[in-house]
Amino acid sequence: MSVDRLYFNRLRPVGLGHIPKVDWEWVEQPALEAFRPRNSPLPISRRPYGVYTTARPLTPEELDAFEITQITSKDIKP
Repeated sequence: MSVDRLYFNRLRPVGLGHIPKVDWEWVEQPALEAFRPRNSPLPISRRPYGVYTTARPLTPEELDAFEITQITSKDIKP
């Protein structure tokens, strides 16, 4: 898995209006059970609102406007 397009929301769950209009999919389920997709085989994240990947890289302006943090290779535990 490439780490160039891994993100997590800092303050709110992933949903309509909480991320830019872009195709996305879960990589890790949210740590908060209320926001987890049902019957997902994905691992549970240590981040409250999970980790997701997008079809295209998000711009610095989108990251700032939606309060999203990009995960870098130094953030990934072996």
